[in-house]
Amino acid sequence: NSPVGTFTASRQADLIRSVSLAPNPARGWTRLRLELAAPESAQVRIFGGQGQLLRVIDWNEKAAEQEWLLELGDSPPGLYWVVVQLANGARRTLRLVCVGGG
Repeated sequence: NSPVGTFTASRQADLIRSVSLAPNPARGWTRLRLELAAPESAQVRIFGGQGQLLRVIDWNEKAAEQEWLLELGDSPPGLYWVVVQLANGARRTLRLVCVGGG
């Protein structure tokens, strides 16, 4: 379990084996990696520090291992939230620290 992630406790959440962001803190980009107990589609939402939705990524291909390169571009330094939600409702929220664009 990631020390920077929070876990939504439910029976569906057992499908999520691990989720990570690296590097974190990030400059310009970070890689989101998701490992599941069984293939499932997912949605990734990125929120700014004030809760504003910045980006949505839909992953409709069912896969047990998924990986995204998240381009941060010229995002200002600060705290961001990355929410991964599976089609079955399981969800994990990760904190991302951006130290500026790359």
